[in-house]
Amino acid sequence: MRERLLRATVETLSEVGYSRTTTVEIARRAGVSRGAQLHHFPTKQSLVVEAINYLTEKRHEAFRDAIGLIDPSAGRAAAALDIAWQGFTSPLFFAWLEVRVAARTDEVLRAELDQTPYTAMFERDMSEVLPTSPLGEDSRPRVLAFILAVLNGSGLLKLADPNSTRSKDAIEALKQIAATFGVE
Repeated sequence: MRERLLRATVETLSEVGYSRTTTVEIARRAGVSRGAQLHHFPTKQSLVVEAINYLTEKRHEAFRDAIGLIDPSAGRAAAALDIAWQGFTSPLFFAWLEVRVAARTDEVLRAELDQTPYTAMFERDMSEVLPTSPLGEDSRPRVLAFILAVLNGSGLLKLADPNSTRSKDAIEALKQIAATFGVE
C-alpha cells in the first residue's frame, strides 16, 4: 500500500504539479481510502518527502542498471552522460523538480527535504564511470558538480521548451568538453 501511495504521489506531482497535488487525489490514484493514506502519511509534506526519497532511489536504480549495460570497450563517459540525460528528461525528474521548487517557499517541506542523497549517489556512480581527470583527482568534486549543474539546467530547458534542441546541444557540448579532457 505504501508503494502504491508513493508511486501515485510521483505520478501526480509529475502530471499536475505540487500546488495541485492533493492527498485526496493521491489516495484516489493509489486506489486506497483516505483513512489508509492518513494512517501511513498524516500530512501532504510527509507523503511528498517520502515520495521524493522513493523517487531518488528509483532514479538511482535505473541509472545503475543502465550503466551496468555499457560496453566497457565503448566510450563509457559519453554513454554515461547519455544515460544520465535520459533521467533528467523523465517524469521522475519533473516530479522531483516540482517539489524542489515548492520547497523554496514552503518552510516545512524545505526543512524535511535533503538533496544530498541523490547528489551523493550520482557523484559516486559517475566517479566509477569517469576516469581520473587530467586536472587531477582533487578536481573531481568540481567536475561532477559541473556535470550535475549542466544536466539540471538542460532538464529545465527541456521542460520550458520541449521542442527546442538547446538542451540536447548542451549535453553534446558536455560530451565534447569531456572528450577534450581525455574523458571518453
